[in-house]
Amino acid sequence: VSPESFVTATGTGLATVALQAAPPYPNNLGGTTVKIQDSLGVERLAAISYVSPGQVNYVLPAGTAIGSGTVTIISASGSTAVGPVSIAAVSPGLFLFSGTTLPAANVLRVGSGGVQTLEDVYTVGAAGQLVAKPINLGPGTDQVFLILYATGIRGHSPNPSAVSVYTAGVPTAPSYAGANPLYPGLDQINLPLSRALAGMTVAIQLNVDGQASNQAAVLIQ
Repeated sequence: VSPESFVTATGTGLATVALQAAPPYPNNLGGTTVKIQDSLGVERLAAISYVSPGQVNYVLPAGTAIGSGTVTIISASGSTAVGPVSIAAVSPGLFLFSGTTLPAANVLRVGSGGVQTLEDVYTVGAAGQLVAKPINLGPGTDQVFLILYATGIRGHSPNPSAVSVYTAGVPTAPSYAGANPLYPGLDQINLPLSRALAGMTVAIQLNVDGQASNQAAVLIQ
């Protein structure tokens, strides 16, 4: 995991209730707190987005030193869970819709006159399941971007080639790769889509300072 990235901890007795927080995330949610001690011995409280007895989602604090650390989760009942954590500058991970390889993403279309529209990458099937919605690249005058949501990338090096997005195995430089302006811990990648991808189911993977993310897939028509 990396500073300012989302982390999920699983276990037992981590909270006495199930609660979801809205940004800005608190340091105490339902009586549960998360404390990170880094490799320099500095302790910080983490911002928490979700708690339940079996799972806690939190954002690793900014400024946490690289190296081996310790996570301590204390519930409202006083039960304590302690575990090790390895902290690196980057830890790229794409958000996917549960049970699928479909990325949490939007399509940004810039049409004639600079008009911008946002579109979904999914539709809802007859049984209520999420189904990949083909991305229509539209007329040649349109610019189409895939806006991918991720975590663990904002700490990348300043090297212009630090972040690559592999689409169908071919590296592409994103037009933006960094923090999302609205949600703590959330990063985004703005990827221009090549018309050479039309008619393909496209595998997508991030490479950030040599670290590979999980894989996703979208359908382009």
